[in-house]
Amino acid sequence: MTNGNPALPSEFLQWLGKLPELHVVRFQKNEWQFWTEEELQETTRVNKVTSTHISMMLGFVAMYRSMGLAAAKGPAGKPFPYEKLERCLVLATDNEDFLIVNPDEGYSVWKFCPDYSKSGEVKVVAASLTEFMEQAVVEDADADDVDY
Repeated sequence: MTNGNPALPSEFLQWLGKLPELHVVRFQKNEWQFWTEEELQETTRVNKVTSTHISMMLGFVAMYRSMGLAAAKGPAGKPFPYEKLERCLVLATDNEDFLIVNPDEGYSVWKFCPDYSKSGEVKVVAASLTEFMEQAVVEDADADDVDY
């Protein structure tokens, strides 16, 4: 990846490039739609912060901090510091939730639930992108199934 974003593992970029244009990636109870490598670099806006799709956690963190909050709700109800969340990379969406990875922790995979009225919530998905890719089920989707 360019534009100041950390590099994603080449094995993931190869997997991403092989996804059907219209797809659903089923993992646990979620049906993720991934952005392409190019779409990850496109601009988006969260609250008043413009960023790329891959770095949109910066906008969520800025919004929560402006509300005086210091951490999202993490696994087992423990705080998930915003300093950690803002370094996570966004890869996919399922309705209003986002699939994120933490490059600082071996690309561990998490589900981010924005919950705009609170502080956001982060849930464990997989220990690594490799584990996620090995266990995910990729399916072709109809245009009606894609919601990003």
